Amino acid sequence: CGYPSNFSVPSYQLSLSEDNKNPETPAFIYNVAGSLTQLLPAIFLPILTFLLVIEIRNAQKARKRLMSNGTQKENAKSDNTTTVIMLMTVSSMLSEGSYGILNFVSFCLMQNYDEYAEILSFFYFLQGLLDIFVTLNTVSHCFISLAVSTQYQNAVTATFPFLSNSKKHTNTVS
Repeated sequence: CGYPSNFSVPSYQLSLSEDNKNPETPAFIYNVAGSLTQLLPAIFLPILTFLLVIEIRNAQKARKRLMSNGTQKENAKSDNTTTVIMLMTVSSMLSEGSYGILNFVSFCLMQNYDEYAEILSFFYFLQGLLDIFVTLNTVSHCFISLAVSTQYQNAVTATFPFLSNSKKHTNTVS
């Protein structure tokens, strides 16, 4: 191939530092803590959401009973709080949960880096894509709330009155 005889080129291979394999080192503890802090919310968020929805429904039933006993008429407009909570939970679980699972699996495979180097390089590529989904999830929360929640719409209108399309009525005294 045009190379002189006895020609050699050094070959380099990426290997994992022993600090990441020893459970007593700060690097290992940091990686374990980082993986768990991304994975635990994906596990506990659906459980907490389920409990919150149960409490919201119990409060709605209690409010209906209280209003039916009194002379006040019940507001016919439905409450979209449960819908907002469910949309936020599903979007967070899909974006941040998959990111946490990928990070946790990457950390577990990293202990045998030499065997799983190709898979880990693919995982690092996927983490870049999941970063985009986490960002879109974060940005989309305000739009989901604005579309579904009347309380959020009222808060936005009160904070930014120039965004409201309704005209204020002025009273004139003659």
